[in-house]
Amino acid sequence: MNKIRAVLMIIGLWTVFGCSSKSDISSSAASLEVKTVLIIGDSISLGYGEFVGESLAAKFVVRGPGTNARNTTFTLENIDAWLARHPNNDIITWNNGIWNATTGHKTSTDQYRTDLITIARKLKATGSRIVFFTTTPLLPEAAPYKNPDLIPEFNAIAKAVLPGEGVEVWDLNSYSSGLQYIDGTHFDRAGYKYLASIVSMAILYQPSVVTTFD
Repeated sequence: MNKIRAVLMIIGLWTVFGCSSKSDISSSAASLEVKTVLIIGDSISLGYGEFVGESLAAKFVVRGPGTNARNTTFTLENIDAWLARHPNNDIITWNNGIWNATTGHKTSTDQYRTDLITIARKLKATGSRIVFFTTTPLLPEAAPYKNPDLIPEFNAIAKAVLPGEGVEVWDLNSYSSGLQYIDGTHFDRAGYKYLASIVSMAILYQPSVVTTFD
C-alpha cells in the first residue's frame, strides 16, 4: 500500500503545471521543454507503453522502435537500426527477458549476462539516461513453451551487472504481484495501466546516483 501511495504521489507531480483541462495541457506543454522517451521491450512494454504516453503527454514524447524487441539476440541484431531511426532521446527504457525464457528463443544465463552488458553499452553510448525494468513473472500456465523459473535468474543478473554499466534498474517484477493475467504471460488492461504508473514514476525520477530500485 505504501508503494502504491508513493506511485500516485509521484505520478501526480505533472499536475503541478496546472493542467486541469485539455486546453491547459496544450498551453502548458508549449511552455515546457518536451523531452523524448524511447521504450524498447517485448509485448509487456507494448502493453503499458500507450498508457505511459498518455500519463506523460504534457512533458514527454513517448515512442518505440515499432516492433517487439523479443530476446536479447534479436535486440542486439536491431538496436543500431532502432537508435539510428529514433535518435536524440533523453531517456531510453528497456527490457529483455520473457523471450529469453521462451522455447525457440531461449538463452543461457551466461549469454543473457553477456548480452545485457553489450546492449547496455550501446545504449549508454547515446548519452541518454538508461532505465532497465526487470522482467515480469511468468505463471505456471505459461509453460511448457516458457520457463518461469528462468525469470528470477535473469532479474538477479540484471540487478547485479547493469548498475555497474551506468544503467538504473527498476524492479517491475515485484510490482506485478496480484495483477490480473490473461494467459500466464500478459496482463489485462488494468494491469498494464498499473505497470504504466510505475514506468512513468521511473521516467519522472531524477537520480543522483545509479542504483537498483526494488
